[in-house]
Amino acid sequence: MAETSRPRPLQDTSFRSDTRLSAMADREKAAILVMAMGSHQSETLMKQLNDNELQRIGHSISSMGRIDADLVEDVILQFVQKVTTNADLNGSYAVAENLLRKALPTERAEEIINQISSSSDGHSMWEQLSQISPEMLSNYLVNEYPQTSALILSKINPQHASRVMSFFPDQLNLEVMGRIVKLDNVQREVIDELEKTLRNEFVTTLGRSRQRDTHEVLADIFNNFDRNTETRLMDLFESQDSKSADKVKALMFTLDDLVRIDNEGIQRLIIAFPRDVLAVALKNTSSQLSHLFFRNMSDRAARILREDMAALGEVRMRKIEDAQKKLVNLAKELSVEGVIEVVPRGQEVSKWVA
Repeated sequence: MAETSRPRPLQDTSFRSDTRLSAMADREKAAILVMAMGSHQSETLMKQLNDNELQRIGHSISSMGRIDADLVEDVILQFVQKVTTNADLNGSYAVAENLLRKALPTERAEEIINQISSSSDGHSMWEQLSQISPEMLSNYLVNEYPQTSALILSKINPQHASRVMSFFPDQLNLEVMGRIVKLDNVQREVIDELEKTLRNEFVTTLGRSRQRDTHEVLADIFNNFDRNTETRLMDLFESQDSKSADKVKALMFTLDDLVRIDNEGIQRLIIAFPRDVLAVALKNTSSQLSHLFFRNMSDRAARILREDMAALGEVRMRKIEDAQKKLVNLAKELSVEGVIEVVPRGQEVSKWVA
């Protein structure tokens, strides 16, 4: 009896037709997916595409000729890997805001975000409060009764609450912590009144008008410098304003910060990132970082990636840095979207990454 083929598990990140798959343009992969869907599903999909997209896919289909089954399966498997997180999605105000700003023109995005911000839904209000600058929120709570601060901190995102409390004086932290552990079932009327007060006096006023922290803006700019420029300008900035430079460095997310992502997050990052670009990105990196990626792959996938890296030979530093920048930017995007979690600075990394 002939052996029947089994579908490969999604965790297997290697492909039978890997060379051809890496060389294919995205429009060609999209064309294969459309053909593989069958007429009914593809018809529904094609109705959602604009004229330019239809023209590109149609041109690819008309010029492809015969595509063997292995390549078709690889394209489908790669697509499924990229859209599957193997975990619950984490919806939040920040995720909604990020998606809207990416998908819509600026004015339209701002209009919808403001509508969400002014929602009377209490959960939405607590989500908004969790997006306010920790320093700004701490300055507000310092002037509140400790009992009120304790209730607010117990309702917002715990990671954000910890950052807020890091700005409190020790005595206030003692009072707030004592009240948090003694919080019992708070009456709904009290919470409703607090939500109303926060919305009127804090979230609506500060949340709508808040601007990005200027240090964060500069940190994002530094994240996009090449390594030499980053080092040169940071040294220059430190010599002029060491305090501000320290704040900027604390907000930067660099290649070295990838080791602060837990194992599950690294696995999701591997699935979402092109393997050929990953091979370039891991050239000239620390053994700790490369080992982190290797041990979160199957043995076969790790071996293939090592072979790909060795086959690259000498690679221009600019190309390596460009690949690393793409990897870091993807990690930041997935972190904002709640797909991966980054270990907070100062927390023991070994508790997260085996």
